[in-house]
Amino acid sequence: MTAERYTEQYEFSCRCCGVTWRETYAVLQLEDQHGDVRRYHRIRGAPAAAPTAVDVCPSCRQLGVRARLVDQRPVRT
Repeated sequence: MTAERYTEQYEFSCRCCGVTWRETYAVLQLEDQHGDVRRYHRIRGAPAAAPTAVDVCPSCRQLGVRARLVDQRPVRT
């Protein structure tokens, strides 16, 4: 099993009200001996859904959030 750790920063924007925000995720990516890959996300140490699962705007509470990866960096251990 191989493991990779990195951080990803996403910019989110709401198609309804126009608000934008950024969030940084700590990502652990595991690949097993069969080639299956699983990714685990954390925000400020707490488990989090994948960035692409964010669909409700925290400002207007409407659906229609777009996520865009803006930075990805490996974590050196």
